[in-house]
Amino acid sequence: MAHRLAREGFGAALLIELGIAEDLAVGQLVPVDPRYDYGYVVARAVTRDPYPAAATRALRDFLLVLAAA
Repeated sequence: MAHRLAREGFGAALLIELGIAEDLAVGQLVPVDPRYDYGYVVARAVTRDPYPAAATRALRDFLLVLAAA
């Protein structure tokens, strides 16, 4: 939602660079202050189900890709 709102001009958003690389490349989004490094954010996805649904597995896989980048 924040990504879409930023693209539509509603203001700034703190977004994961990997998820907006194309928008940055074409100038759809621009860094507010490229000199500032926001560092790393810890993200945890938790489920009680030992056999999570496909959407949960997809989220897990996406977070693992981000962590490896």
